[in-house]
Amino acid sequence: MRRLLRRLIWLAALLILGLLAWGGYYVCNRGFSRHWRVRVSQEFRRRGLDLYVHRLTLDPIQGLVAREVQIFDTAEPDKVMATIDRVALDINLTNLLHSRPFLDAVDLRNADLSLPLSADDPHSERVKVSNLNARVIFPPHEWYVGQAEATMYGVQVSARGRLLNPEAFHPGEAAGQRPGVTGRPEMILDVLKQLETVRYGGAPPRVEINFGGDLADTRTLYADATIWGEHIRRGGAELTQVYAALALREKVIELKQCNVSDAHGEMDVSASYNLDDGKVALQLRSTLEPWDVARMLRMPSLIEDWRFGTPPVIELSGTGTVGDGLAGLAGLVEGRVALRKFAVKQTEFTGAGADFSWDGKRWYVRNGWIGNRTGLATVRALSLPGNFRAQIESGINPNSLRGLMSGPAADAMRDWDFQEAPKVALTVTGTSADPGGWETQGRLELGRTRMRGVPLNWANANIDVKGKVFAYQDFTVQRDEGAATGTFSYDFENHEAWLTNIHARLNTTEAAVWIDPELARQLAPYRFKTAPNVTLDGFVQCANDKGTHLDVQVEAPDGMDYTFCRRTLSFPKIAGHLFFGEHRLVLTDVNGTLCGGTLQGGANIALGRNSPGYTAQAEVKQVNFASITKLYFNYDDSQGLLNGRFDFGGKSDDPWTLYGKGEVEVTEGNVFAIPMLGPFSGILNSIVPGMGYNVAHDGTCTFAVRDGVITTRDFVVKGRGFSMIGDGRLFFLDDRLNFNIRLNAQGLPGVLLFPVSKLLEYAGTGTLENPNWKPVLLEATGRK
Repeated sequence: MRRLLRRLIWLAALLILGLLAWGGYYVCNRGFSRHWRVRVSQEFRRRGLDLYVHRLTLDPIQGLVAREVQIFDTAEPDKVMATIDRVALDINLTNLLHSRPFLDAVDLRNADLSLPLSADDPHSERVKVSNLNARVIFPPHEWYVGQAEATMYGVQVSARGRLLNPEAFHPGEAAGQRPGVTGRPEMILDVLKQLETVRYGGAPPRVEINFGGDLADTRTLYADATIWGEHIRRGGAELTQVYAALALREKVIELKQCNVSDAHGEMDVSASYNLDDGKVALQLRSTLEPWDVARMLRMPSLIEDWRFGTPPVIELSGTGTVGDGLAGLAGLVEGRVALRKFAVKQTEFTGAGADFSWDGKRWYVRNGWIGNRTGLATVRALSLPGNFRAQIESGINPNSLRGLMSGPAADAMRDWDFQEAPKVALTVTGTSADPGGWETQGRLELGRTRMRGVPLNWANANIDVKGKVFAYQDFTVQRDEGAATGTFSYDFENHEAWLTNIHARLNTTEAAVWIDPELARQLAPYRFKTAPNVTLDGFVQCANDKGTHLDVQVEAPDGMDYTFCRRTLSFPKIAGHLFFGEHRLVLTDVNGTLCGGTLQGGANIALGRNSPGYTAQAEVKQVNFASITKLYFNYDDSQGLLNGRFDFGGKSDDPWTLYGKGEVEVTEGNVFAIPMLGPFSGILNSIVPGMGYNVAHDGTCTFAVRDGVITTRDFVVKGRGFSMIGDGRLFFLDDRLNFNIRLNAQGLPGVLLFPVSKLLEYAGTGTLENPNWKPVLLEATGRK
């Protein structure tokens, strides 16, 4: 019996040990039942935390451990405030068994804390805190953190402090006290993720936080934080030191001191932010190297074209109120920027600076200046709702700014070469800071300058700019030969020019280059001895000439040279009206002097590249016949006066394309002095002795010109006692002739010679200067 009882006792002990082992295994791996997890959650709720424990296990070393803990907002239970992978619980077993508050403290050892950016979305991005070690003690109505250490995106964070009445704190309600303020979780997450790309030359940066206060009265909450780090590297840049001290008192966050330094300079910042009313204040002064800052922020493209000899000085101060994020900032920001030597796109400047102010709706810039080796530019600007105004003065040579320009501005500047820096004073007005609505008035003064290679000595004008239309009113342009005055406007969008009441005494070909190089090419054949007096009014379409309507009145008291049929005609005095239309030049009221006589005429000249040519008419009176024959036929002894009319046309200046018809009369001349007719003096002497010494004074004919040939059928020369009647062709470009002339004697010799008049017909061949005249009858007999 005793042996049986002993065996039963051993069996019971083994069973109890087995149950205890199984129970220990179960609570260590599977966890306590839901009843105990609810008891733990209720205990935390008494401490001011609403949480849910997914598992409650027993660890041989840490003791009772709550795993996969979710902490909720007590005011809005659906909002997850944080997630902790494990929390070691320090409990009072006696109180637990007697249903009294049993949680004395919690220990977090190498725990991972996860904070969702959006409490409303459990799947939102999370802020992660790793290696969290802390002991939180729970005296009645109090949380006490002796020391907490954690790593947050590579930054070492430590905290300590004491909070009273935690059960009275509801973070959702506290955040809702100012409904105008909304968070920017994406921005916060982006900033934190950027920390992962930072490298440290020494120990990681540290953040130390001391906090305290009564959560029943948030105004009593306070916190002090210090941040420091050294040799912080990112994007190829390095900050040698970062230090900041922050404080929270009576719901005001104050950045007491912030100092950031690199190898070139430093930045000092102080600021404050009131959590209740959103009021902010800021003071900043920086001499950091901008390239270091841009690389740190991974935004080098912002200043990729900039180079700094020394870091700029930036000073900033401001006060205001934050509404819906920074976009709702209302207040006043003032500051100053000062740069010494720097360069933009390889364009060097000696310095720049400005004072500025901004309140969200209005801003101004004063004492703005920028300078380079050629001069200085200043600016003042003010922008109000519905009103913008700026004043700009510049003595900088635009040649030095070419590297900054692109597009149409660069194309326009390529036409200019400023040998002396121009002076510009402008007043800009508009309804906003958008340049598209600006109107600009001012004054421009140029020194020695070349425009499209054509020089001027000086110029000045009143400037009026609306949109892309630039008007130079009451301008004066001075060159060596004279000056020009008037108003000139140019539309850079449509490439159109307006010329109004322009009076000029300038070299026409060179001055035309300023308007349009094609216009200069068109005027090139008209070579004035000295600068003519020119008046211009009209419109020029510089892009395609479509719609061009330009009236030009020209007076050249000192004359002009013009090439006609490969010979230069010299006009001692000439005037006329020119009209430039669409691909066409029309000359009217042309009056001038030529070879001692007068010239009147006009022309219609096509100017297109596929030009069909020109038509013209000219009438001369009392022109020195000898001058014309000398010029075109190299005859030295011709005499008399030439009257005539010629209606003609052609293509460009090619004499082979010349065509037309006309009439000519020579009076009081010596026709026999013309080499072509010279042999007839001897012929007449052989017929009637002494007749050849009579001078042929008058000659007339009508003629037609085509393909380098002058054709006439009524050539008549009258002398004393005889007449010469002829017809034929003069090949004036080939220097040959094919002509027939019949001699008629007047009076008694004519009657006596009439029966043999066929014997007095002659045919001319050979060159115009050395013709070969033979009787027609003999030529016919020879052919037989």
